[in-house]
Amino acid sequence: MLNIKIKIFKILVGWIVVCGFWFGIFFVINLLPSKKTVHINPNVETVFYRLAEYKMFKSDFVASENNLKRIDVLFKNPNLESKDELVVSILEDNKIIYTQNFSGFNFGDTSHARLDFVSRHDSLNKKYTIEIVATKIVDGKLYFGVRNDEIDLTEYYENKFNVKHSISASIMLMQNWLLLLPLITVTLLLW
Repeated sequence: MLNIKIKIFKILVGWIVVCGFWFGIFFVINLLPSKKTVHINPNVETVFYRLAEYKMFKSDFVASENNLKRIDVLFKNPNLESKDELVVSILEDNKIIYTQNFSGFNFGDTSHARLDFVSRHDSLNKKYTIEIVATKIVDGKLYFGVRNDEIDLTEYYENKFNVKHSISASIMLMQNWLLLLPLITVTLLLW
């Protein structure tokens, strides 16, 4: 009888150590700052508009998180031939918060313009405008991506160092993992 109690105690302590180890790993992983990606209209096909025909094109989007950090805008430069020049700007309340000049040389056959800027800490539910302006049309071979009449873009949000969030995310991961514990325990005992 004492032998069975010792075995049960060892199994219980073993599972507590294993669960504590995994919780620690999940906690550290969730604590690391990372980026969250949000792609606007992912199930809608992208259409490419010729920059030379639209000289200026803008569209709005609403940030779905705080800490907006980066936006990628889709462009197409067939056969890498375009030498057209443009400016891409991001506006908040009609004020430019970021602007960058590009040339057709900056883009591959299909690639993104990466717009990195200082993290917007209070971006949640704020409206932003992306503006593409042609500054010099050399050959008219550069295109930009559009989905549902809006510029095709991907938003990136920075996750900050947050202990409370890390604990709750780790518990959620552990809940999924802990459901397998009885099955694993029975399997080990039968083995």
